[in-house]
Amino acid sequence: MPTVGAAVEESELKAAIVYNLLLFVDWPAERAPSPTNALVLCLRSGSELQAPLEKLALRPVREARIELRQLSPQSDVRPCHVLYCDGPEGERAALYRRIAGPSAPVVIADESNFASELTAIQLRRKESKFALEISMAAVRHAGVQVSSKLLRMAKVTQE
Repeated sequence: MPTVGAAVEESELKAAIVYNLLLFVDWPAERAPSPTNALVLCLRSGSELQAPLEKLALRPVREARIELRQLSPQSDVRPCHVLYCDGPEGERAALYRRIAGPSAPVVIADESNFASELTAIQLRRKESKFALEISMAAVRHAGVQVSSKLLRMAKVTQE
């Protein structure tokens, strides 16, 4: 995983990691992003990754354009393919309560003490690097497939 350096803002590095993770996820045909169906990446309102992800959203993910959507406490999360979860624990908990049903988004979470069985990919700081933890149970819950290349780079849990 990339090293956190002084020349790159941490939020820009996290945004680049999130963008690259999207390249390793496959959605089922009926929910798959395409040139006519944007990949909807949702963030909580006020996320530190909003500005850096806006820059990266100009780049497609496998021919699909990225649509960033800020979620307010009342926003519907159903159109989200991916939910990036950061910020205060209370806001995270509120987001998780709203995504428990079918067609849940793939949840990528910033390092947190708040544990959820719905977090598919967790970013963890390991000294000056980021490491990934992938929950196969959460991946299955989201109804997606994760590339074996990504699985080789991460710590994988089955439950």
